[in-house]
Amino acid sequence: MRLEKRILEDKINERTAEVVEKNKELDEINKDITASIRYCQSIQDAILPPDDFVKKHLPNTFILFKPKDIVSGDFYWMVDKGDVVIFAAVDCTGHGVPGAFMSIVGHNLLDRVVGEQNITQPAKILDELNRSIGDTLRQTDLEDNT
Repeated sequence: MRLEKRILEDKINERTAEVVEKNKELDEINKDITASIRYCQSIQDAILPPDDFVKKHLPNTFILFKPKDIVSGDFYWMVDKGDVVIFAAVDCTGHGVPGAFMSIVGHNLLDRVVGEQNITQPAKILDELNRSIGDTLRQTDLEDNT
């Protein structure tokens, strides 16, 4: 009886040690992933308009930007075109890392559409964004209907 008990205790100790080791490995992986996502957050923050730029053009306003996750599919964007200031509050498809990827795509496309193509009418901006996102993600009308 004592031998069986000892064998069981040894197995329990062995399995406990395995679980502890796996938890250490998972903690390390989690730290690496979180550090990587936090770095993505700094990249995402860098695309947002600086506070002084917003205050200069929209002095009696404030922006509440609190992503649910570390990074977000939401972003705000702003440009001064001389005779007009354009501000966009954008909610991209997705959240977390996929949403953050989409926010970078959306930001870059807004820069291109408004900054390079000089499109300033909201409806035309949205039409061009829609077309450009489809091109960027290699989506076609056929794929959208399946």
